[in-house]
Amino acid sequence: MPIFWFCLIWEIHRPANKIPMMFKYGCLFIILAAELLLFTNPWHGLIWQGFWLDGKNLIGIQGIIGWSESFEGLFCAAALCLNLHWILTSRGIRHKQAIWFFIAESISFVGIASDILFFTHYIPWVTLITSGCMTWCFYRWQTYNIFELAHKTIVANVVDGWLLVDEYGYIIDLNYSAKKILKGLPVQIGGEFNTLLQEWPVLEKFNEEKKATIETFRNYTSGRCCYEIKKFLLEENAINFGQIILLKDITLKKKAGLLD
Repeated sequence: MPIFWFCLIWEIHRPANKIPMMFKYGCLFIILAAELLLFTNPWHGLIWQGFWLDGKNLIGIQGIIGWSESFEGLFCAAALCLNLHWILTSRGIRHKQAIWFFIAESISFVGIASDILFFTHYIPWVTLITSGCMTWCFYRWQTYNIFELAHKTIVANVVDGWLLVDEYGYIIDLNYSAKKILKGLPVQIGGEFNTLLQEWPVLEKFNEEKKATIETFRNYTSGRCCYEIKKFLLEENAINFGQIILLKDITLKKKAGLLD
């Protein structure tokens, strides 16, 4: 389970830096190999050599690779460190997600560590509690909804660049074209959308209306480019999940209009 925790947190925290496929398949191989060894332990005794009762206490002797269980703890600790970095570097809805992931992962770490060190066997309870934390986190902030709504809006309005802003006013995603269009302006994942508005006052109209469309331009070293910028609130069942800003290059259209 810690391996899956690590991969999940990495994918959400660092979407631009994908985990190498070799690492993913390697983790899958380790999990399958571990399960196979557990099921076949009565024949080879590599994990546990035997058990016996000493009064009310169950005593067990670990096999040659019984210590490999501690790798779970190491993966769990690595996931916790990555999660802590996510908390410190994120804002808005991502920050709240990171905190709940950290709580759930901490419970998982305590359960695994106590099982390895003291043989407490709390793993079933730990799994139940961490699953509850995760489920509450996703349903409370409905993370999937904002991306699904944003995707539908982008598809319906074919554009060059786009920014996804959460309900707290933080930029949680943008594409490469948006970065090029807004080059020189303070725009980055985790940054505040209001900071961009202050640096590019033409966008201030977006704070006043739920849905807006404006035309503006930017001067680059290569010349002036014109853009059509649209704002859409991402709402479903009267719940506001944030907003999406769409940027479309209309320079050629403008030049054609002037020629006509």
